[in-house]
Amino acid sequence: MSLVLQTYTGRFDYEALADGRPVTISLRDMAHSLAGQPRFLAHGDSQISIAEHSINVKNLAKAIAVSRNLSASDVLHAERWGFLHDGHETYFADLPSPLKRLFRQRGFTLYDELRAECDRRISEHFELPLPVPDIVHEADHQMLLVESRQAFERLDPVAWGDGKHVPAAPRWPGTKDPIQMKWLTPKQAELAFLAAAIGLGLRAD
Repeated sequence: MSLVLQTYTGRFDYEALADGRPVTISLRDMAHSLAGQPRFLAHGDSQISIAEHSINVKNLAKAIAVSRNLSASDVLHAERWGFLHDGHETYFADLPSPLKRLFRQRGFTLYDELRAECDRRISEHFELPLPVPDIVHEADHQMLLVESRQAFERLDPVAWGDGKHVPAAPRWPGTKDPIQMKWLTPKQAELAFLAAAIGLGLRAD
């Protein structure tokens, strides 16, 4: 059986990725695929795509970086990685965090290894140095709290909290303003993703 995935614009070779050989990273594939993939395996009462999530993390990473008086270059670097932090899900899908934790507990490392290698290829393609800035991980976690609260009508404290309490939703840095979803359709999310990439000066296909 083939180890090659047909993508929106071409193909992605998993064996080549694993063996260190060249693979094709495509911004158009990212936009199309991530816009069509819902967060939380589509279990929410309302759907947020990974593309919209990527834009949200980009915006929040920028806001956090600006609030901490980082240099313009560091702010842009955080924005770009915030935007691309889930780019590997174009080829690996959005596995639920509990499942990824179980994989690690049971010693199943191949997924993390291949995902990390994919991140390296994305880093090279877009000329973005690794590692991903800590601000991006912070923004990603905060957006998880925000998006889950808005996607689900009721959050299960066992799944999302300590079994009794659900964490509070973050707000924009330095304000009392809540972070709101736009609930983009797949086509809207795809176009918004491509527009955001252009705004960030990222390399097109």
